[in-house]
Formats: sequence, C-alpha cells, structure tokens
Amino acid sequence: MIIIYAASFCAAIILSWIYFPLLQAYIYAENGVIISPVLATGIFSMSVFFISLPLNMYILSAVFSFIPRAKKALLWYSIAQSKTQDYNLYKKKNKRNAIFMLIILGVASFFLIVSLFIHLAINETGIYYNKFFEFKEKHYKWDELKSVSIFPEITHSRQKYGGRNKNLYPKMLLEFGENKLDIWEGAGLGAPDSKTLIKIIDIIKRNTSIKINAETDFTDEMSDLLYNHSADWKRNNIINVFEYLNKSK
Repeated sequence: MIIIYAASFCAAIILSWIYFPLLQAYIYAENGVIISPVLATGIFSMSVFFISLPLNMYILSAVFSFIPRAKKALLWYSIAQSKTQDYNLYKKKNKRNAIFMLIILGVASFFLIVSLFIHLAINETGIYYNKFFEFKEKHYKWDELKSVSIFPEITHSRQKYGGRNKNLYPKMLLEFGENKLDIWEGAGLGAPDSKTLIKIIDIIKRNTSIKINAETDFTDEMSDLLYNHSADWKRNNIINVFEYLNKSK
C-alpha cells in the first residue's frame, strides 16, 4: 500500500502542475492573461492526492473481489494488520476507517473546489483577483490605475544559524487607489514567467496613458546577486523583462 500511496502522491503532484494551469485557463479564458498561482496549484495537488486515498482502496477492493482467493487473502491480511483475530471487532474498526476516509474525501474535495477560485487574470478591462478563501472576485479597472513602478530590490532573509542572506527580488507595483498589487510576485500567489510579465506590460501600455516608472539600472551589488547568486529561471526572468523595458524606452 505504501508503494501505491507514493505513486498516487507523485502522480497528483506531476499532473496538477501540468494540467491545473490549463484548467484555470479554461475556466477564466475570457479574462485574458492567466497567472496560475503556485499556492492554488499546491492546494489542488494535495487535495487530489487525499481524494485518491479512499478511491485507491475502493478500486483495489473491487479488483480483488473478482478473485476469490485474493479476496480471502486480502481480508485476513487486513485482519492481521488490525492486530486482532476477532472478525466482528475487525468489522467495527473497518467501519470507523470507512467513516474516516469519507471525512478525508469531504475535506479534500472542499479544498479542491477552493483552489479553483484562487486566480489572477489580466485583460484589456483590468485585473481580476481572488486570494485564498475569498469567493468574491475583485476587479481593478485600468481607469483606476494611479501608477506603475518596476524596479530591482535587494531583500534580506534570516539564515538558519544566524546572519542574513541577501536576495534580489524585482517589483512590479500597480497602484489602484489605496491598493497595491505586486505583479512580479503574482500579487502574492506565485511569480509568473518573463513572457507573462511582458504581456502584462503590453496590456498596461495599450489600455492606460500612465507612464511606467522603470528603474533598469543595476548597482554592482545587484548585478553580483543576479549573476552569481540567483537560480537560472529567476535570472532569465529578470534579464528578459529588464531588457524589454530598455528596448521600449
């Protein structure tokens, strides 16, 4: 069973990261550019895994039920694993297990549905945004946009054994009145890739007259963090976006 659970976990993670963004793109297709949130993908994948647990047990029981000897062997193996030879007591424990599995199924199904609501979508009319446990979609219109700022920033994080780490994290701040959204971080839902960020910049240019305040000059410290202390995907994202900003000045 451990092998089956491990295989289910791996399948849930891999399939969710491949197909969940496609599912969200289908649901919110009319909203233009979709930023599939890392948080929502993680919740969705774990929900799929926990839903698969009772389903796997049901499927295995159904398969073994067609083979009398296997069915009998599986039954007595389960009784032995329950540390009791009393069949009536085993049935009571099995009933409790079934109720527990139904609870898992219900909770996992709830979180699976919740994950579908978490999204960030951007199109010609504005930004559509839903965070975790928010079922009412927020809509920020382009005519409400006050400013756009794109700039590199050095942040500090604590190390496990004391001291601090320096990291390069660019910002793309969109200000709508009192609300600010950092699109580079997917408004807190997960960082999009450079192609998506460039598409968003183009949408902003087409639909607003606001000048994008872009600081494209990197200090020596920023350049060192970018080229020597950043993951490849992160470095490529930063370089692609800031090169695009420099060309479009």
